[in-house]
Amino acid sequence: MTWYKTSSTTKPKIIDDTLSKKYVYVRRNIVESEQIDDLNPDIKIKFYSFEEIKIPKDVYSIFEFEKTNSNRLDELEDTIVELLYGGE
Repeated sequence: MTWYKTSSTTKPKIIDDTLSKKYVYVRRNIVESEQIDDLNPDIKIKFYSFEEIKIPKDVYSIFEFEKTNSNRLDELEDTIVELLYGGE
């Protein structure tokens, strides 16, 4: 899987699992810009450029599971530190 550059006239979701039945689209480095309409120079069109990667949904579900476990471990670690050192 490789990140690729793309753009859109609508603001993209960072994680989009509704666009495709097969893939989850993950975006990063979203930059909002304006450009002048080719047909009417008085109109500015807003667009977004970003990097995107397509991850198969079955693989992404594993990532989500691991992410949840990682968050729980971080919370557990914070609790242990607070118990041992009194929140210092």
